[in-house]
Amino acid sequence: MHVAVVGGGVIGLSCALALSESGRRVTVFDDATGDPMPPASSVAGGMLAAVGEARTGEDALWSLLRRGADAWDRQLRRLGSEVVTADDTVLVGTDTADIEHLGTVADWVAERSGTLEVVGAAAARRLVPGAGPRIRGGVVVKGERAVDNSLVIDALRRCLEEAAVPIVRRRVDDLGAVDADRVVLAAGCGSEALWPGLGIHPVKGEVLRLSRGRYALPPPTCVVRALVNGRPVYLVPRADGVVVGATSYDGDAGDPQPQVGGVVDLLTDAMTVLPGLREYRLAGIQAGFRPGTADGLPLIGALDDRVVAATGHGRNGFALAALTGELIRELFDGAEAAPELDPRRRYQGGTA
Repeated sequence: MHVAVVGGGVIGLSCALALSESGRRVTVFDDATGDPMPPASSVAGGMLAAVGEARTGEDALWSLLRRGADAWDRQLRRLGSEVVTADDTVLVGTDTADIEHLGTVADWVAERSGTLEVVGAAAARRLVPGAGPRIRGGVVVKGERAVDNSLVIDALRRCLEEAAVPIVRRRVDDLGAVDADRVVLAAGCGSEALWPGLGIHPVKGEVLRLSRGRYALPPPTCVVRALVNGRPVYLVPRADGVVVGATSYDGDAGDPQPQVGGVVDLLTDAMTVLPGLREYRLAGIQAGFRPGTADGLPLIGALDDRVVAATGHGRNGFALAALTGELIRELFDGAEAAPELDPRRRYQGGTA
């Protein structure tokens, strides 16, 4: 069987690797035409979060993220530990309402057998050296890691090269014209154009890359996810600095430029959490579009007898990439799609 994977981001590459390891002939089609919509994988913090992404009441997503973390344990044996930038996550808040919200999340997670520790202000500041005086407390999540998104993409490409899987730099405008027995649609926000009515909408967000100045404090050794007067911000360590993000709003796919307000909010909140970031350099500002769905769950399953969807991961693309590859391989081996992930739950019609 020859399988074409349409999409060269972390989801598409993970699916291609899983399928090639099961003995199938795979070709990846990666759009490199300069589309103004940046691929979500290039604008990502790389957090492999379950607790950090937990929303009370979202049991299906919580279960999926926990499975995603287990799948990453297996994936890292292939990619190598050098792609990991942090092993733990600390959630912090700056006012009473923030701390109450973190406490609610912690209780909800604990009821579902999640492992975490609620700490006071002094302990939170010890865990995050250089943390600002407004930090009022936090939640420690051991083992909730982060990876460098660029290093992961490079490692996946190396694995595919070793497996003799070609990556074709070509835009696909018609799935029916793809020369393959089966097709995996993993084109992120571009999936909607290839399968109209799929139910994907672009969710825009800014990401800032800060590089450490000569005399600046070193970046944190853990992921720091903060609420600053109710507004979320995350700080993810890199070898030479920090990635800052968390803005998320419905976006116009034709407008890839960052919004001034979003950038200002991120910088202000990041420096509230870590005042020493004032000594860092602003190395880059980029906006990206994540493929969102109405219920917040990805679309993983058959669209017809030939096309299988692996898209709609929203802000959890990296967290769920390894698991998505495994689920796609299982589908090709004859498994049924999970009802909560079946893309036909939202499908309104349309053809490839």
